[in-house]
Amino acid sequence: MGVSCGVPARYDLILTEAESGKTGISDGEGVAFLLDGRRDRLMTSPALAVKTIDDPYKQFPGKHAFALPTYQDGVFDVTANGVGMAPFTFHLVVGERLPFATGNKVTVLHRGDLVIEENQASVGPTDLPSALRGPAFELVQSAVTTGAQGELLSNRPVQPRRAYRAAQLGAQLVNPPTDIVGVGFRVVVADAPTEFRDFVDGEAQVPDSLLVDPGHEFAIVFMGNVRLLSWRVRPADAVVQLPDGDVGPQPPGATLVPFRVIIEGEVCLDVRTTSRAFTLSFQLGVGTCLPV
Repeated sequence: MGVSCGVPARYDLILTEAESGKTGISDGEGVAFLLDGRRDRLMTSPALAVKTIDDPYKQFPGKHAFALPTYQDGVFDVTANGVGMAPFTFHLVVGERLPFATGNKVTVLHRGDLVIEENQASVGPTDLPSALRGPAFELVQSAVTTGAQGELLSNRPVQPRRAYRAAQLGAQLVNPPTDIVGVGFRVVVADAPTEFRDFVDGEAQVPDSLLVDPGHEFAIVFMGNVRLLSWRVRPADAVVQLPDGDVGPQPPGATLVPFRVIIEGEVCLDVRTTSRAFTLSFQLGVGTCLPV
């Protein structure tokens, strides 16, 4: 007879009956509910594909366990019913945790995107002011600590978290140049039109290549007021620079430079500022841009 071995699933948020009526924030890496065994169904609104967790080794007798799919951003009302029991309710916010990193790392969001700000365990929810403020971001849920994280029977506490929603298209998260976790973020906002779904960070390592269609529009993001910018494209006229107004008002603290790809095939865009130079490669097929 064979033996089956597996690694126990880990969850970002694990909730029990004690959390009924509360609100919790997850960074999208899995949410589980370990509830009274009389609760045979758990539902969410908007609806998610709820999974019932098997318990072949009887690790949680008298309990029913449910899990929600990972990486489902949004705000959900959770309800679990049982015969002769008051409904279990929970208000769940699932978003993307803000990365804490050194340097001017830019993350461009779109209106409606959720962001999770997680504080150090030693920092109370009111001790650390946030740089995520309106009108660029709106607070969805103030800092809370509820449930546990880890394996299903874990009691490891969850760090205090806040949840924000990007209130303007093109809102940008810019990490401060520091090694201190939880300091906050410089925030710049560009009210960009909806066709600008791609932003390239001109301060960091650029992607090896971008797969695009003719007519694709993108903007390069630079920190500060970039005046001395030059560029050339190979083949000639394959990419054109657009008027600044096409990407919306220039945000304070940053410069957005919009472009449009005109033709199909392999295209290289060389960009140079006073501080750095880099090449962006665009292609629909496989190829390599060679110096000319």
